[in-house]
Parts: sequence; structure tokens; C-alpha cells
Amino acid sequence: MNKEVIDSYGEYSGDYYGDKLPNGLDEDFAISLIDKIIECGGNILDKNYYQESIIEIYKGTFYRTGNDKFKEYVKGLYENKLS
Repeated sequence: MNKEVIDSYGEYSGDYYGDKLPNGLDEDFAISLIDKIIECGGNILDKNYYQESIIEIYKGTFYRTGNDKFKEYVKGLYENKLS
């Protein structure tokens, strides 16, 4: 977890999604994953349970760091799909 989350909520010792990958995914690997998801029929414009788009999630409280390349790539995919 990044410093902002630890400062806000403290260390979390339980299981959470991604806890086995403390350094996260490599950005290039994450980009290949999103490409594969879309290739298999995933829709970048879909919204989550809370009716938020991926862009709205990134603009809100999003605690991952070091993924600017991935976020820009996703933003490009999203904008291309809109046009």
C-alpha cells in the first residue's frame, strides 16, 4: 500500500486483493492484460457496481501509485471508444 493509505487507515495485515503482489503489476504487463480483456469482449465503457466508469474511478480516491503509463493508456482506450 502507498503511504497515503497507510497514513489514513494504518497497516492492514489481513488479506486484500493484490496483497501477494506488494509491488503491484508491471505497467507493461497490466497494459497487455487490459488489451487481452478487451480482445475477449470486455467493454472499456462498462461501469462498476457503483455506476462509475474507469475514468471516474481514477479521478476519485484511487490509491495505486506508479501507474501513470497504464492510466494514460486506459484513458486513451476509453476516449477512442467514445468517438
